Amino acid sequence: MPGTDKRDEQDLLAVEAVVRPVLCAHGVVLFDLQLRRERTGWVLRVMIEQEGSTAPSGGVTVDLCADISRDISAALDVSDPISHAYTLEVSSPGVERPLRHAADFERFAGQAAKIVLSEPLPDGQSALRGKLQGVRGDRVVIDQGSAPVEAPLSSIKLAHLVFEFPSQPKRKNDPKQQSKRPKKGR
Repeated sequence: MPGTDKRDEQDLLAVEAVVRPVLCAHGVVLFDLQLRRERTGWVLRVMIEQEGSTAPSGGVTVDLCADISRDISAALDVSDPISHAYTLEVSSPGVERPLRHAADFERFAGQAAKIVLSEPLPDGQSALRGKLQGVRGDRVVIDQGSAPVEAPLSSIKLAHLVFEFPSQPKRKNDPKQQSKRPKKGR
């Protein structure tokens, strides 16, 4: 983990040993665990999801995060694995969650994503955006509108889902949609 020393890595391993049983008791899995120094001080981030959920948020609610935060906090107070003060944050991976493994590209097939490649494709593209179509062999398939494009999993530098606002048709005779300009002839 960049920006951490051996002591921080040891703290993180100790935290993980405390956190996993709590998450298991709540029926969720660990997506990511971070211990980072930020402007406001040390932050321990525990990102969780429902195993196998195809919801971008990982099937996690605010209430579930609050319950888990309370239980993790109590468990960490007892074991005290971190040698300095920190703030605990429990959250989902978010609607623009990272995609890290081939299984993620399969699991979120049909959803919008952005993929940044470490090496451009033969046509010169190094950033792809479109609907995930899944994985074929060792390649991710993404539909960019004209035709599906395949990118080697090994050349993916970054990938994440892209949140798209649902389209809503404009309603006729909606005063909010009407122009505020004065009518001609006045």
